[in-house]
Amino acid sequence: MHSGTFIRIEEVLDHYNDIGRMNAYTNLDPTLSRGGRGELNMNNQEKHALITFIKSLSGKNIYSEEKWSNVFN
Repeated sequence: MHSGTFIRIEEVLDHYNDIGRMNAYTNLDPTLSRGGRGELNMNNQEKHALITFIKSLSGKNIYSEEKWSNVFN
């Protein structure tokens, strides 16, 4: 998270998965409130799949592998 509140991506997903149930946020955008469209409503399998995808976006091979040298291929 931008404030450093959460360290792991799992914590961030859990936070946004349950944000509509948290009454402590008085300035919450209405789309994130209960009944809004902002809750992720992700199950554990979906969270795991998203984390796996996000982790696949990291690495340094994008700088050294020729297959990544042309975005139009």
